[in-house]
Amino acid sequence: MKRILGLLCLLTVGASIGCGGDDLGTAVRKETTRQTIAALDHAITAYKTKNNKVPTSLTDLAVGIAGEQPLVSAEMFNDAWGNPLELSFNAAMEHTIRSAGPDGKMNTEDDITN
Repeated sequence: MKRILGLLCLLTVGASIGCGGDDLGTAVRKETTRQTIAALDHAITAYKTKNNKVPTSLTDLAVGIAGEQPLVSAEMFNDAWGNPLELSFNAAMEHTIRSAGPDGKMNTEDDITN
């Protein structure tokens, strides 16, 4: 009986990861979203360098220019929860890519950004 309880405790502890009690699925989705945002961040930098302007939206990154391959696939425009990522620029034309995070609501505490 002690072995069974010990195994159950181990499984329960193993299902939790990191701070805040995120389950493994949430933690993996957060990391996947961070990696997607990082890849889009690099693609935006490449777009600016190639075109000497900022993209008007993320979809600009999926269009090949002058016969070149697109910088990214349109499949990257959603976070790991299936919600669309948001691209915005400030007055200095610095960009932010935002995921609504686990709660699916933009501009809340759990958002993920570059």
